[in-house]
Amino acid sequence: LAANPSGYTGKIVAVSGVVERVSDAKKMFTLVDASEAGCADGCQRATIVAQLGQGVTTLLKVMEPVIAIGKVDTSFRAVLVTVTELVSNKEAVDARLRQLSAK
Repeated sequence: LAANPSGYTGKIVAVSGVVERVSDAKKMFTLVDASEAGCADGCQRATIVAQLGQGVTTLLKVMEPVIAIGKVDTSFRAVLVTVTELVSNKEAVDARLRQLSAK
């Protein structure tokens, strides 16, 4: 998604990763792939910006694993996902990933 976002514009996606930054005031967070979460500041990370949609009120922590489900918007500098459903905390994320991989 981060490498080639144009094919996803307007589509609903489920993105799993680790929270890198949080802006509670803007109700936004930056998501990175779990394999890139420990990468030093100088390396190139594929990031996705997520904005909590109406009715989504979960407070997130940096380095917390999440699954963000929402609509993709590529009209900004970064890929933006407007989140309609958010699965957070490690146990819930692991359970949801197992559920999705069983299909």
